[in-house]
Amino acid sequence: MASFSTLPCGVCESQLKTTNANYWCPECDEGLCSICLKYHTASKATRNHDVISADNYKQLPQSVANISQHCSQHNRKFHGYCPHHESLCCPFCIRSNHATCIGIASLEEVIQSAKTSVLFESLDQNLKDLKINVEKVIEDRKQNLNEIQIQRQKIHDEIKQVRHRINEHLDSLEQRILKDLHAAETKVKSKIEELLGKLALNMENLDLFETDITAIKNMRQTYKHFLELKGLRQNFIHMKCLCSLFEDESLQKVSINCKIEEEITNVLSTVTSLGSISVESSPTSVVLQTVREKQAQIGYFPNANLTTINGLQILLQRKLESTGTTGCSISSTGDIALIDNVNSRLLILKEDGTLKIEISSQLKHQQTVHLLMKRQ
Repeated sequence: MASFSTLPCGVCESQLKTTNANYWCPECDEGLCSICLKYHTASKATRNHDVISADNYKQLPQSVANISQHCSQHNRKFHGYCPHHESLCCPFCIRSNHATCIGIASLEEVIQSAKTSVLFESLDQNLKDLKINVEKVIEDRKQNLNEIQIQRQKIHDEIKQVRHRINEHLDSLEQRILKDLHAAETKVKSKIEELLGKLALNMENLDLFETDITAIKNMRQTYKHFLELKGLRQNFIHMKCLCSLFEDESLQKVSINCKIEEEITNVLSTVTSLGSISVESSPTSVVLQTVREKQAQIGYFPNANLTTINGLQILLQRKLESTGTTGCSISSTGDIALIDNVNSRLLILKEDGTLKIEISSQLKHQQTVHLLMKRQ
């Protein structure tokens, strides 16, 4: 098979000449220049060949262009088609590999039948259906992507809202405990400052007493001095309030402490995440266009005798046990109608053999079955 970039004339090439081909003969499987095309068209053996231009040949899919018309095993051109094996056959293939096959047709007749059959129409319709299905799937996936983005943004907003509510709640608790801290500090400071004020006043009085005592000591002793010292002594006794500070616990060391709630501290160790992200799947809503497989199969080779009754093989699907059955019929829906002549009744069984309907009738069996089949 020549490459698409260089398409030589096969006839000229066999004569050791190099000429570019302007045409391609699929049946000869070689290129033809304009001069060789005239002889090709005039020859009795090749005048009926469908020749295409080289440009059209180059536009063929690579898979189509690479299809060989010769048997790789016997190096002979294909002349027949075996419908049983669905394969092309050369004369040697027919004798050696398909001697017992029934319905082998001429390849020329098969090709001609395929051209006039509904094959291409069915394939074209199937291709359209597949494109519609692909477009539906693409649209569904794009829509799913948009939904995922919307869901991501919604979850992101919910996480932020939870964090904001937690922050607001913690801020409120913080303000409350700071307020309690300030109140406790103010209370203890007030007591201590009040005590310091009293002690400062006592210190001033003690300084005065000390001044008075010094002055009396430096003066000559008289009874007035005695009385004065006695009065100072009496006042000094009243001023022994310092001892009472130990008794009323005024000199105890005051501390401010804070105990954080265990629930709050447990959050740091027990709560390791704000939540969890999961991916769920649900059945798709895409309804695919039904590909017409049966239509594509019908009409491939309508004129070819693909098989005979001798080639059919019957496979037992199910055995039904019934007594008195004298007639049987199967509807298009798969229901099985049995005539029970002994009990004068008609049994309608489902496809799996279970009872669907039981009808007792005095009509003739044939009329009953006919009426039932019309209903089906």
